Amino acid sequence: MHRISVLVMLAITVLLILGTTPAVTRAVPPSLKAIEARDDFAGFYKDRERGGLATYLFVGDAEGAAAELLDHYGDASKFAIGPATYPFAELWAVQDEIFDRLNELKLDGIDIREVGVDVIGNHVRVGVFGSLPPAREALAEYGDKVRVVWSEGGYTGPEPDRRLTAVTNRNGIRVRITIDDNHLVAGEPIWVRTKVKNTRDRPVFYTTDGCEISVPFGGQMVDQTWWPGVPVDEAAIEAQGREPFEDFKWRAANWSNVGDETIHLEFRLKWAIGREVMACDMVGITHRIPPGGTVKQRLRWDGLAAHRLGPPPDGMARISGSFTPGRIGGPNRKPIEVTLDVPLTGGLEPGRVQPMEAVDAALADPAFRDLIDPVEIGKRNDEVIRFDIEHHAWVVGVCGRFDGQKGYWKAALVDPDSAEVSSIIDGPVGKNCRQGPWPEA
Repeated sequence: MHRISVLVMLAITVLLILGTTPAVTRAVPPSLKAIEARDDFAGFYKDRERGGLATYLFVGDAEGAAAELLDHYGDASKFAIGPATYPFAELWAVQDEIFDRLNELKLDGIDIREVGVDVIGNHVRVGVFGSLPPAREALAEYGDKVRVVWSEGGYTGPEPDRRLTAVTNRNGIRVRITIDDNHLVAGEPIWVRTKVKNTRDRPVFYTTDGCEISVPFGGQMVDQTWWPGVPVDEAAIEAQGREPFEDFKWRAANWSNVGDETIHLEFRLKWAIGREVMACDMVGITHRIPPGGTVKQRLRWDGLAAHRLGPPPDGMARISGSFTPGRIGGPNRKPIEVTLDVPLTGGLEPGRVQPMEAVDAALADPAFRDLIDPVEIGKRNDEVIRFDIEHHAWVVGVCGRFDGQKGYWKAALVDPDSAEVSSIIDGPVGKNCRQGPWPEA
């Protein structure tokens, strides 16, 4: 965030200054913008105790500042220079970080009512309604840059909303993940946003593939897994003369990414929404974030378990991402990881058929076994497990090229409530396999 005008800055801080000598503040005159832009500038106020004297605060010896101020005012008696410990930009950055953490602090039971930069005190003032020790402990990392005080006034910062946020700060790089609500709802798409801010005094570089995602992230359920179905003898599958039905099940499980039983959640860029996969060019692109610069992106969850496996069950989802500094050919840097745990509701009903249960149900049906028995599994065809919400059915089978025809399905439709095969599909449907086994209207 850029430096705000002193008028806005002091409008925030007048109410925060302790004691009986509040200052009337105003903006830095236009011709003094160079003063405000100095790295050592720490604030400006009108000192009532000294007849409204224009007072400028600087870190260090403020070399050259007196000459610039004298050039503007023409009389050294019209202004004063005072010392400060922290430049205003540094305090403003701390205030920004606290704003970013509002929801996190609220979840920890810390009721923040005020946040603002106290120019005269040269610190960020945080007003808390309630017990002060927990708030002071939560903000201890900022040292004397932050002063936590008791407050019963109305909140003066941004209105806290329902969004959940996780932030990791390391070596001058701040990585944030924010979800557009305080929970996920199965079947309801939602955007997840990332932000990388460079608070260093030098550029930060990072490298991406063709999708140019600065903070790659994904999700998974942490307290729920897919039921594995009837165990498969993997040793027999790897051996010669393997049983074709076990081969099909093993391949289908791995193709749909349920082989490890993990329930995955996938997030996509806008252009990839609705596509079978989000394919990214295998290239290396180096990006630059200038000092004080930020990179923002958003990706969307479609409300379903990854790879078209229908609604996930209720539970706790974990969204994990990382930002990796560095450029092509440069030294490897340790990723800056950020993790956000989010409740998920409205999911798969207890007792509803899961992916591998649907496969077992299909393989138990003689008609389906007869259908795939002669198929050369994995040769010019793909194994499929998917849940079709519109038709309320599990699709289990293979799709590929058969008898010289593309988009040819050999599949069973399994009822998600009863685990019974409702019908068999054997033939082309006139479109790409990725679009499903339903004939065009």
